[in-house]
Amino acid sequence: MKIALLCPTKSRPGDLIRLIRSVENTVHKLSNIKLYIGVDSDDDTQREFDNCIRFKSYITKIVFPEYTKFPGLGVLWNYMASQASEDIFAMVGDDFVYETPGWEQIIIDEFKSGEKDNIMMIHCNDGIHGPGNKYPDRYIQSVNPFIHRNYYEINGYYLREEFKHQFLDTWIDTVYKAISRGYYRHDIMIRHLHFSQTRRVDNVTQNLRNASEYDKCKRLFTDLQPERKKEIDRLLSFING
Repeated sequence: MKIALLCPTKSRPGDLIRLIRSVENTVHKLSNIKLYIGVDSDDDTQREFDNCIRFKSYITKIVFPEYTKFPGLGVLWNYMASQASEDIFAMVGDDFVYETPGWEQIIIDEFKSGEKDNIMMIHCNDGIHGPGNKYPDRYIQSVNPFIHRNYYEINGYYLREEFKHQFLDTWIDTVYKAISRGYYRHDIMIRHLHFSQTRRVDNVTQNLRNASEYDKCKRLFTDLQPERKKEIDRLLSFING
């Protein structure tokens, strides 16, 4: 098994370098992963991206189709998933920092020794929620889920494109916990340097905040419960043969 780390990024070469260094400093074997970097064709920092990933065979650069406006992270992650051939998919942000040595081998071993059908989600400590973090009593949201590509092939998509960025992980979290196949590894730290922690606002963060439709997405999440039920039923059908 190998893990596809799917990371859309824009105008953040410094963050991308930090992410790459954290991956290289912590993985047990680089051959266990493939890091996909998704960029826009008009990104004026692309040369810095290219210099950063040159001669790194475990990194693949993906150039997104030209969109007239921001299509949403769901669309971008789905496009990246369509280009990946690995067994395990991971939603990655350029504001992630991997800290636990050998984390990727632990995830792979979990899938190998876990459910035979591979319908399972593993998510890890984001440094924000859960014991010892800023919000120890808050619900542990799967902001960094690992899932098997079987989910993608069963449903025909990786993420629901109705959501620009909010509720993408909530959807996956809700589905996998509904079928009792969501597993949390507090011992694996994938630190999320989110705005709520750093208070850093660059152009990318500002654009995402401008595109925020939280109340609308929350209503949509509720309205789409029948779709979620169909997805759960498809997964249970696959599980039960």
